[in-house]
Amino acid sequence: VDHLLRLAQSSANDIIALLPLWPPAPWFNKAAQLSVSLPHLLSPGAITPSHQYAPSRPNWEWIGVRLSGRRSKRLTFRRGLEHVSAYTIAPTANMLGPGRPFGPSPKTLKYLQHFLDIALQAKF
Repeated sequence: VDHLLRLAQSSANDIIALLPLWPPAPWFNKAAQLSVSLPHLLSPGAITPSHQYAPSRPNWEWIGVRLSGRRSKRLTFRRGLEHVSAYTIAPTANMLGPGRPFGPSPKTLKYLQHFLDIALQAKF
């Protein structure tokens, strides 16, 4: 993930990344700071590792997010975040992949809000 974030930061092109929704990860803040789109929530079953003898089934949610190395694009995106919350981007209908029948958990909504807060407060 660190390599992907360095690539996104140094590139003039946008990168669409699929990342675990995992705030304690050392790269989580950098991903939020480089984001130029609202994260799309994917259910735990939406992504399975390949090229494994017995693929694991991670039980965490994933997000799909567009990242950009262009500061002007990040600033434009942040200006539109002032009135957005995790509750507006994570309705049950937007959960992609096989997921929980009742939508995201309170913990998932908290993690999404944390991602948005970091993106909004980023200085670069």
